[in-house]
Amino acid sequence: MRRILVVDDNALLAENLMEFLIDEGFAASFATSAAEALDLPECFDVYVADVRMPLLNGWELRSRLRERCPGARIIMMSGFAEPGRRPIEDCDVPLPKPVPLSALLERIGAP
Repeated sequence: MRRILVVDDNALLAENLMEFLIDEGFAASFATSAAEALDLPECFDVYVADVRMPLLNGWELRSRLRERCPGARIIMMSGFAEPGRRPIEDCDVPLPKPVPLSALLERIGAP
């Protein structure tokens, strides 16, 4: 079973996405900051991270995860338009928030 970590400073949104992913057959958890995500001792198969978070943003989290968890898939999401932002390596263009659940599942793939 693939493990997914949702990282968003909006705890309600992160928890709701986690519950949706669990209902879809994934082993999902959530963190409310990039620092909290990085403090977890294990790597997840997939990270779904908000772009804009205080202190350490999603792009910085992505960079650190690339070093620490090189096999992980990272899906970004943002409530703000990021003009000019292009995909980086395996990182998709951010999903808009609120996240279209069908688009999220398409990017994650089957459990």
